[in-house]
Amino acid sequence: MIKIFKLLLLFLFISVVSKAQIKLVGNITTNGVASYPTHIDSLGKGGYMTIPTLSERDNIPTLRRKYGMLVYVQANDSLYKLSSVNLDNTKWITMGLASVLKLTNDSILVYTKIKADSTTLAGRINSLGTSVASDITNAISGSSADLAAEITRATNAENALDTRITAEITRATNAENALDTRITTNTGNIASNTASITTN
Repeated sequence: MIKIFKLLLLFLFISVVSKAQIKLVGNITTNGVASYPTHIDSLGKGGYMTIPTLSERDNIPTLRRKYGMLVYVQANDSLYKLSSVNLDNTKWITMGLASVLKLTNDSILVYTKIKADSTTLAGRINSLGTSVASDITNAISGSSADLAAEITRATNAENALDTRITAEITRATNAENALDTRITTNTGNIASNTASITTN
């Protein structure tokens, strides 16, 4: 009986050893020359994943998430880091990495926008310059017209003053002549009266 028991134990030991896992001493690889992948990144836990869209990134199951994991989204060519300790969607941080094609496209967009803005600004400057020049011309023309009007008004005022002065001089002269006539008449009357008194 003991021999049978020992024999069973031996068979059991051999069976366990033959089916036991072996320690890996290198990278896992496919059998032979096959080029099949060893895993699918989106089915792993944490690490780095490539996902088609943002909505699919946000729908990664919590069991496959890990704080600090990186997810590349193909739709907008951007890399995100999960910085939420709770592993929710509140803190996907853009890593700021972009492909050469994206940088080129963005540069073209920026250049186009700057060029369009420059054209618009140049048009506004030209329009403003024309408006300012017109305002200056109008101001000069207006000033000349105002100056001419002031000169005319002053000339008319001077002429009116000369007319009044001349009229006053004429009136004073006429008054003086009338006074002289009256004096002469009165002098003649006095002389005639004096002679009459002397004769009487």
